[in-house]
Amino acid sequence: MRRNAFTLVELLVVIGVIALLVALLMPALESARESARRTQCASNLRQIATGIIAYAQDHSGWLPGAGGEPQQPWDWIYWTAVPPYDDFRNGPIAHYAGGDPAVFRCPSDDWAHHTAMAQSTRLPYPYSYQMNCFAPIDRFQCCTYGVPCKTIQIRRSSEKILLIDASEATLVDGAWVPPPNSGSSLEDLSDRHRGGGGEADAHRGNVAFLDTHVEFVTRSFAHEPGHFLS
Repeated sequence: MRRNAFTLVELLVVIGVIALLVALLMPALESARESARRTQCASNLRQIATGIIAYAQDHSGWLPGAGGEPQQPWDWIYWTAVPPYDDFRNGPIAHYAGGDPAVFRCPSDDWAHHTAMAQSTRLPYPYSYQMNCFAPIDRFQCCTYGVPCKTIQIRRSSEKILLIDASEATLVDGAWVPPPNSGSSLEDLSDRHRGGGGEADAHRGNVAFLDTHVEFVTRSFAHEPGHFLS
C-alpha cells in the first residue's frame, strides 16, 4: 500500500532538523544585521563630518564648538533643555547634515534609554556621536566646551579624529574628552558593533576624521594624543 502522509516520527525528525538549521543560522543572520548597522553608523558619521566641513567653509575656516556645557551658539549640536538649545533644528550643523536627528544616532544605540547624565543639566544626551574638542579638557572644571579653532590650525587632518561613535556608558554630552585628558568622566569609543565581527571587534568603533573619511578603530588608537589634539 502506498503512503500519502508522514508518520509522527518523521514529522518530529523534520521539525528537529528545521530547528537545528534555524539555531545555526540565527548567529549568522544577527552578525549580518549588525554589520549593516555598523555600515549605516559609518555613513552617518561621514555625512555629519561632511556637514561640519561645509560649515567651516562657510565660516572662514572656523569649526563649530564641541557641544559641551554650558551650550554655546556655535556648538555643532543643540541638545540641552534651555532655548534655543532645546531644538535640534536650531543647531548650526543640522541643516548641513540633512536636518534629520536620526543621522546623529547610531542604529545600534538604544539612545532613548541612555543613563549617563550631564553634571549640570542632569539630562541624558540623546544622540550617539561626540565631536573632538581639539584641546585638553578637564571634566573636573565647570565647563567642558572647547574654544573653536580653525581647520588650518590642525595639522595632519587625515590623522585627526573629528567625531566618534561614543559608548553610552560614558556619553554625557556632545564633547569628546578622551584620555589622557583629565577629569571625572572620560569618554570611551563605543564597541556596540562587536556583533558584526565577534571578539575581533571588541573595543573597536567607528570614527570620522577631519578629512571626512571613516574608519573602524580600536579604543587605544582613538586615545592616542596624535589623533585628537590639534
